[in-house]
Amino acid sequence: MDRFFDSENARKWLDEYILKQVQGPFGDQFLSNLQASACQVSYHTQPRCYRMTTQVGTALSEVEVRIPGIICSKTLPPQLRPLVHAGESNVRKLRQFVKLTGLQGPLFDGMRVNVEEVVALFRTAIAPNRLQAFEFKPWDADFAIDVHTRYFTDRRHAPSLKHEALPSNVDPHHYLDIVRGGNFIFCHENRVEYCRKEENGMEIKYIPVTPAEFSVGDVVEAGVAFVAYPTGANDFVLKIVLRSLSMVNPSFRQEGHLARQALLAEAPLAESSNRGKRQRCTREEPTTPVLLKRSHFVVDRSTVIKNH
Repeated sequence: MDRFFDSENARKWLDEYILKQVQGPFGDQFLSNLQASACQVSYHTQPRCYRMTTQVGTALSEVEVRIPGIICSKTLPPQLRPLVHAGESNVRKLRQFVKLTGLQGPLFDGMRVNVEEVVALFRTAIAPNRLQAFEFKPWDADFAIDVHTRYFTDRRHAPSLKHEALPSNVDPHHYLDIVRGGNFIFCHENRVEYCRKEENGMEIKYIPVTPAEFSVGDVVEAGVAFVAYPTGANDFVLKIVLRSLSMVNPSFRQEGHLARQALLAEAPLAESSNRGKRQRCTREEPTTPVLLKRSHFVVDRSTVIKNH
């Protein structure tokens, strides 16, 4: 986002949208109205982790909440270039990632409290000295939330799960599959759904789209879960895991792009440089010495501050 992006109106639009969704009749679970105390943290295998869940009938269901925000940074598919120097440690870190901000909007910034309640819930299930919580890393000094999903799961952590083919809109040239090797799999834990959200009165539709449609400046909804993954025998790290990404409003980014293009079109063309034959220049040496005076600067020495 740059000077052509209408940050003021984007911030107002996002806050109004969050308020409308939280108070709306659709019943979607947003981070803003999450009651973490009504949830629980349960231990799972295949892969080994702790998840925030809720009881649905006789079964446990992973809690997924929606976070509306403006994309300020991203690393999203498709993978269009070969991956080099992809050792196992690097393959393990490959991910689909977005950073969301509210540009200091109060309703977006208020979600920090909800996230901290989730962290407290995990600390009751996992000893505090064994859990590493995520850090909030600001964007341009504004509060922001990082969400991501790794492309692969360690096969040794999920031996009963079968590898699935990566979607063609994620890995069209099979570059990710080439570096995957035999020690990693792509499964439901690594899948992210990309779509466009359309509201028509009391009806909401989610239309599948390619991840290439998302850009910095788009207003989106990220569907996320809270999962603590192992970092050792008994230690865990808590992550906000991306499950889905929905396009909500790309107009602020599109209008900024048009304004930038219009300014470039009006900019005067640079004069072409004269690339003709270089002329040899003959310099005459002075026959008498030339004295150059230094420019004299008047300094008000009363304003000079000395460091002792």
